[in-house]
Amino acid sequence: ERLATDLAGDELDLHVVASVAAVGGGGAPGLELPSVAISLPPGYAALLRSQQPAVVGRLERGRCLLDLRSVPEEDDDLLLQAVRAAEVAV
Repeated sequence: ERLATDLAGDELDLHVVASVAAVGGGGAPGLELPSVAISLPPGYAALLRSQQPAVVGRLERGRCLLDLRSVPEEDDDLLLQAVRAAEVAV
């Protein structure tokens, strides 16, 4: 919510949405965990991946989702900067 609030001031087309994060690897195939994501227009996906550091989201229902389950709170500002940088390129 804090990230979304900070970005909302930029008048981005974003929403906070419920998400499901898949557990990776062979340890728990098919296991899904509830999560939360920031939903952005689809054009953000490629722009975010091309940055340093790269931000990898997923496209779902025509939107770029940035699932926050695996983003440590101390990296929130980096994510905020990445989205703002991508906004300039959109």
